[in-house]
Amino acid sequence: MVLLHFKDGKSLIDDPSFFLSPEGKKNPYKELQATIRAINRNPYLRCKFPARAFFIEKFLKINLPKVKCPELDKFLEEIKGEKISLIFADYYINSPASMFGHTFLRIYDREKNVYSFIVNYAAQVNDTNALIYAFKGLFGFYKGYYYISPYYQKIKEYVGIEGRDLWEYELKVDREMLLLLKLHLWELKDKYSHYYFFHKNCSSEILYLLGILKPNNSPHVRTPWVIPIDTIRAVLDKNLVRKINYYPSLLTQLRYLSKHLKDDDVEKVINWAFDKSELPKNGSAFLYEFAAQYVKFLYYSKDIDRRKYIKKYLYALKLRSKGGKINYSIKPEGYPHVSHRSQRFSITYGFNKVTQYMDVSYRPAYHDLLDPPQGYKKNGEIVFSEISLRFLPKLHRFTIQDWKILRIISLEPMYSFYRPISWKVDFGFHEFLNDRGEKRKFLSITSGFGFSIGEKITSFSLGEIKVMHNFDGEMPIAVGLRIGLLKQGKIFSFISSISSGKYLKEFNEKYFFDYSLRFAFHINRSLSVRFKTNYQLVGNKASFEPSVSALIYF
Repeated sequence: MVLLHFKDGKSLIDDPSFFLSPEGKKNPYKELQATIRAINRNPYLRCKFPARAFFIEKFLKINLPKVKCPELDKFLEEIKGEKISLIFADYYINSPASMFGHTFLRIYDREKNVYSFIVNYAAQVNDTNALIYAFKGLFGFYKGYYYISPYYQKIKEYVGIEGRDLWEYELKVDREMLLLLKLHLWELKDKYSHYYFFHKNCSSEILYLLGILKPNNSPHVRTPWVIPIDTIRAVLDKNLVRKINYYPSLLTQLRYLSKHLKDDDVEKVINWAFDKSELPKNGSAFLYEFAAQYVKFLYYSKDIDRRKYIKKYLYALKLRSKGGKINYSIKPEGYPHVSHRSQRFSITYGFNKVTQYMDVSYRPAYHDLLDPPQGYKKNGEIVFSEISLRFLPKLHRFTIQDWKILRIISLEPMYSFYRPISWKVDFGFHEFLNDRGEKRKFLSITSGFGFSIGEKITSFSLGEIKVMHNFDGEMPIAVGLRIGLLKQGKIFSFISSISSGKYLKEFNEKYFFDYSLRFAFHINRSLSVRFKTNYQLVGNKASFEPSVSALIYF
């Protein structure tokens, strides 16, 4: 059943050519019988379904006719490595497909062999619009395929172009079961299954492949949805990991190297890279290493052409060789698997001028700016479908207080050599103060763009536009500016922000002011306590609301 990808009474593979029986998608026994009959009638079918033939002969002890399969032999020769790793690629918040990270397999013979191969599952996507992608991905409109490609291509894409760190978890594996997996990958060539963003994705399908390697100790997740980091935790929970390697991205390397240089030296390298000055010939080995990696970064970003990159890269290495040998080791701030769990439950007590209240909230995924930061993308937030119910003691009833359908925030700080845009999008069902001093609930979307600076404490500034709508037909639109400070620490985190602007429609076009101060104390990666104070002003109507929360991650 593992080779047929069966789950909940049917195969996860949707391609009809994957089955030899008309009932094979829902009946594994009939598919097995059809396979045995078909190979006996046409022995060359074992070249198309070698994993099934291997399983039937090895485990069911049924002899099948033998034939030569030259294309299969060539495929096995190409991916001849005897080691396999599960690789986690860091979160890439600028792409909907990768904002939760990505997992894939690597088959190799030596750790540093970049000419090994990776096994990847991904949707075949032609759409560039993020909203269209999200809709189609959620409802299975894309076909997903398993791909086998050279490892160095992914290194260039992830470590170089997208600036994503990689963590490689080498797995304990039996050589015979690894051969079965390779044969199965041949069977999956050009076979599709419908891709779903949350439960049939890169992680769920890679996790299924790992069940072939360990049929008696198959890793699994506890939730109906599968997030990449949960796949990593699943293999660790089953004690399937031999060792862990970390590969910093090119951007991480540049950040590290720049800390060993003066600002003037970094500026000199930037000017040299863009032909505005010469590279100093009496610099340190760190300067030339930074110069070499910086022009590689520019080449991957398509800011310089290949010819200029090679010329400058070799020149920087030549100067570095004269400056003495340089050895440096970059350690990650935290491994992904030591991060807090993706689900969160919280209880909040607060009050305002009208009443006291208690909120109960549940978040299926993923991470916000004040959660314990270890193992997550620094200065990044991804919250999906967090819902809060409010209990009002005076009225003895619950109401839906808040529903964060999707909120993404990226406050990545700027450097002299790299200037990312900070941005946010917040879509959900939220409560807002109006010009009459009333709290009303609106379906709203807020978008903002700006910049951030600083590492230990990050200052940010975002221009924002907010569009709201409720069942009474009100549609307020507001524009404003948000500035703030953010600190993310292992024990203590805080965010303080001020937002001010004007309503362009509804609320009598009043000016608004909003100040928020939030503290978080991380007792451990499973438990935090938060304190929040929020002051809002619309026209001359004000609201002040402090609260305290206990948060459990599981």
